[in-house]
Amino acid sequence: MSALARWLPASCSRLNIFVCYAHEERSLAVEIAQALTNDGHEVFIDADKLKVSGDFNEDIRRAIAAADRFIFVISKASMARGKYPQTELGFAQERWPSPEGVVWPVLVDADFDVAQLPVYLRSVQIYRVKGNAPAEIAAEIEKSRVVRPRCLLGAAAAVAMFVGGAAAYLGGGLTPANYALLPPQQVDFRPSKKPGPDQDWSKSWLALTVMPVQYSNNGGSQLRILDETVAVRIKDRTVPFKWYNEVDLKPNCGADWLCTKGAVGVDTLKANATLRRETMFTPAPGETATWQDFLDSVCASKADQLDVTIATTLSVPGYFGLTTQSRAAVCRVDLKVMRENLEKLGCSTGFTQVPLRLSPSCMKL
Repeated sequence: MSALARWLPASCSRLNIFVCYAHEERSLAVEIAQALTNDGHEVFIDADKLKVSGDFNEDIRRAIAAADRFIFVISKASMARGKYPQTELGFAQERWPSPEGVVWPVLVDADFDVAQLPVYLRSVQIYRVKGNAPAEIAAEIEKSRVVRPRCLLGAAAAVAMFVGGAAAYLGGGLTPANYALLPPQQVDFRPSKKPGPDQDWSKSWLALTVMPVQYSNNGGSQLRILDETVAVRIKDRTVPFKWYNEVDLKPNCGADWLCTKGAVGVDTLKANATLRRETMFTPAPGETATWQDFLDSVCASKADQLDVTIATTLSVPGYFGLTTQSRAAVCRVDLKVMRENLEKLGCSTGFTQVPLRLSPSCMKL
């Protein structure tokens, strides 16, 4: 138990110690108290602890009642009839009818006859000081440290949690998450409204499809995809986009201009699996970004590259419950080439023919 006490915080084995002595041994008692305090114990020595205006007897009784150890300094003075150490010894006997392990008689007067001690003190081992009394007493008290029950319960709970976590880990149930959001291969920009005879479609909001959004989960735990967003620089601001629909890449996907298959939302990424889909994003609530805005931004830009950044939020199981983690990937497109292609359509003059879509490939980073 004393070995365990050394591993746990000092507060788990700190002792409350009452030092009983006669006035004649006050100097020695103060040294003993200091040595015990240096070891982290709480020490009651009346010279320091008693309140001037307090009830002397009641304070002493309470201090002994709260103590874990009672050190009785044996000398002719402390054993003299009528001296207050005898009263304190009486309080101790009320507190511990059996003194074993808690009452420590310490003989500091080599001339005192221990046969004169009361049976209560003689029933336990009397410690005889051989050299430096404070150091020797502190060393003996240190050997008697015990771990408090609340700390034992806490340590047991921690061990149980560790063992349980290790078992779950080895069994694969709580294998640490090991997942990635892979860089996309292409991005598709187009107006959300199907082009027709009128030009209103060019003022419809921009639809942006990441091809593909792809996850790889090499861990043993199932994950939850909670959210996906895309950020694109349009004109002088970064516009956020939210996931909206999954796209069908078949050449003839029907009358739907955007070729949507169905809504995209919270999804599961199974253990040791991949997930791949072509996800369309639209401007986040409260944001505006039209097809015309995007084209104008490309035409006006002086940059050579445009970053389309996709970020995702996932719910990940761990040893202490679910945590939220994030991943991000970038599709970097050649903005210079896009601008050159738009120039052929009259980019600088407001377009003689508004393009229907742009689908640049992602550059290798």
